[in-house]
Amino acid sequence: MAKVDTLVLLVNSLTKAEKRVLNLARSKGADEKDYQILYRLLQSQQGGGEEVREAFLKLRPKASFDLTCHYLYRYVVQKLIAYEAEQDVENQLLDSYRECKVLVGRGLHDECFKLIAKCRTKAESYEKFDLCALFDRLELQLLNQFEFWDYSEEELVRRMGKLELAVKKQRAIDNHYSLYHLIRHRQFNQGPTRTEWEKEKLNDLAFNELQANVGLLKDSYEARKVHLLFQSSYFWMTANPRSSLKVYFELNDLFESHKRYWNSPPILYMEHLRGILNNLRLFGRFKDIPHFIDKAKAVVQEDSRAKLAVAHLRFLFESYLLTDQKQYAKAWTHLQENQSILTELKAGLSVASYAELQLQSAFVCYKNGLFREAIKELAPLMNLGRTMVQLPSYNAVRLLMVMIRYDMGDFEYLSYEIRSFERNLKNKSGLRKSEALMLKTIKKLLLTNDPSKRRATIESCQHELSILKRNANEWLYMVSLDMDGWLARQV
Repeated sequence: MAKVDTLVLLVNSLTKAEKRVLNLARSKGADEKDYQILYRLLQSQQGGGEEVREAFLKLRPKASFDLTCHYLYRYVVQKLIAYEAEQDVENQLLDSYRECKVLVGRGLHDECFKLIAKCRTKAESYEKFDLCALFDRLELQLLNQFEFWDYSEEELVRRMGKLELAVKKQRAIDNHYSLYHLIRHRQFNQGPTRTEWEKEKLNDLAFNELQANVGLLKDSYEARKVHLLFQSSYFWMTANPRSSLKVYFELNDLFESHKRYWNSPPILYMEHLRGILNNLRLFGRFKDIPHFIDKAKAVVQEDSRAKLAVAHLRFLFESYLLTDQKQYAKAWTHLQENQSILTELKAGLSVASYAELQLQSAFVCYKNGLFREAIKELAPLMNLGRTMVQLPSYNAVRLLMVMIRYDMGDFEYLSYEIRSFERNLKNKSGLRKSEALMLKTIKKLLLTNDPSKRRATIESCQHELSILKRNANEWLYMVSLDMDGWLARQV
């Protein structure tokens, strides 16, 4: 990806708070610098990198666009690093590590040793064992420089033992996470176990995880968290949704009893809540969804910085709760009641989050037969150009647009839409199987008016989609666009 395209995505991902931190507005009476002009264009331009380049060179024909891009990129990234250091313990500790290096370079060794001891204690209390090892190594390097002056061999061995233990603990956590990542890969790409061979492989993985969970970290927060994450995926793959959800509830209790580990805003906890809510959707446990939406609302009382993220999650899952149950009229009422909140969200969210909102709003309009309104919701996303192509929701936006155009009978525009979609896919990793299947089916339907051929095409697609439902990722995606409902209407 070109630097300018990266910069487009970076600038459009900024929240209101982050934009204030950047402080890139022109001062009164001062000339606007090249990088400030570029930043302004990145915010105002609807197109991709090439459009920004053309607009910039019209205003600054003698300036170097590539150098300005590079400078602005470094400026934004450095400001964001400094901003996030205030919210995150890990970043704070890394800043302190750099401070230690500065103190050493200035000969302030006593201050450096004090800071190392303080940071090492803090890192251990937050179970950041990789950072414990980092500070232990720095301390040993400094002691070596001083030729271990006034240090007994026993004391040195004790300090080296601390380093070895920290490394061992971090390795245990990394190994545990490796097992979790393996089962997650199988969960999303394989789905529930169906053969004895698959069950045997899964049980071998579960046995290794149990062994990993009885080591020196078995009672730590991190070990308990990854164990519960693994168990939830395991029960899901063995078609035991009740146990999987029970484990998720235990995991939620663990998160809530360890709030000191949360960042500000608590991004990891919000991701956890989103995971629970998506699992509840998968299992059809709709009555439990409002409870966890309320959990998200309570986060704002703990941390006001989470307001936008919570409002975003609340709207989406309240709407999903209705559309998943095909209560489309209620979903439309919900959309109308939340217009003021949506206006605020769309102004303050990143492009990726904004795209999620627009997609769901368009889907609600579409399912209520409001095709023009649905297209109006999707239009701002289509105008983002190459920026939109890089987003996770891009394929869903384009496929929904194709489905809408088909239902409108706008076949001339539909042919253009499909060609444009396929052309842009060359810049992405490809389609989900369900997306490719739907696109292939729509193209076939466009080529024939024979009722028997159309029925055969639709039934073939329905059969293949039913097989794909075993994959959690595919199933949730199909529900989000109501692919089954669309096919049923074409019969």
